[in-house]
Amino acid sequence: MRFAAALSAILMPGAMLAAAAVAQPVPAPTPTLGPQLILLGTGGGPLLRVARAQSASAIVLPEGILLVDAGEGSVERMTEAGFGPDRIKAILITHLHTDHVAALWSLLLHRWVMRAQGQLEIVGPPGTRAMVDALARAGGPIVKASRALGANAPAIASMVTVTECGADPEQRVTLPVFPSLKIAFARNSHLDADQVLDVERPLSLAYRIDAPGWSALFTGDTGPSPAVEALGRGVRLMVAEVVDVDAAMDIVERSMHVKRDDLPGLRTRMATGHLDAQALGKMATTIAPRLLVVSHISPGVTQPSDESDNRLSTQIARWFGGGILVARDLTTIDLQSGRLAR
Repeated sequence: MRFAAALSAILMPGAMLAAAAVAQPVPAPTPTLGPQLILLGTGGGPLLRVARAQSASAIVLPEGILLVDAGEGSVERMTEAGFGPDRIKAILITHLHTDHVAALWSLLLHRWVMRAQGQLEIVGPPGTRAMVDALARAGGPIVKASRALGANAPAIASMVTVTECGADPEQRVTLPVFPSLKIAFARNSHLDADQVLDVERPLSLAYRIDAPGWSALFTGDTGPSPAVEALGRGVRLMVAEVVDVDAAMDIVERSMHVKRDDLPGLRTRMATGHLDAQALGKMATTIAPRLLVVSHISPGVTQPSDESDNRLSTQIARWFGGGILVARDLTTIDLQSGRLAR
């Protein structure tokens, strides 16, 4: 059964994950009316894949939906999950790489087409405002060409509010549409290698969300990071990436038009700016979440299976003794209980 390995991983921590995942019966998921986390996209870049959309997580609350990142394919996954872009009330963007923001254009357009009510609040690192402004301007010809939807259609820019964060570590993030959420951020290490090269010092962020009855950490793409560990300590749910650098670089060399002279530097940045299974397990041990949710799996396998999920869980479990869930697209978790809802 799909998710057999994953569900058992929640119940059976540590090195027994692999054997237990195969042996344990899987109870049917029970419906829940509480807050939920839906993993819309669980794949990492750089290339697109059918089985995994790119990074996006939806937190479903009574007031609406909070999105963390908007990677390619996530809008289609929303439809599969049973909701439309008009339900999205706010987005937290971890960093400005394509596998985390490529669907933002589609999201803005479809919210405009649906005449979504209220402002879409977008929070992200410096550069987010310029990106959103450019996307809104690019939608101008589409607005003009869509007269059938009404001559007085609003401009896309008028439907969005952008807040940039990260430059000031003392800045507080507030989302008026979600008054019960306490949101904190920390700069992670994903782009530290690039900061040696780039004058504008690109930032990559991790977010922590605390609410009555649950809390969640989204590490974003990151290498080992004391700042992320400090941000996440004591959190109930940790959503984190994992990258197989050798396999990812093999795909880069075979499938992308990257100059050979650029490959060593790319490998170095990939190795220092991401977590492999060992580094992820060590970070999770320090943070000590009740459940580690593994997402942004790169490069992953062509078709995820219980066997491939179990293999990855076993690798991480060598370094982390808590519950591990290797997520797939549309994996749904009850945030208060930490159990699978779908």
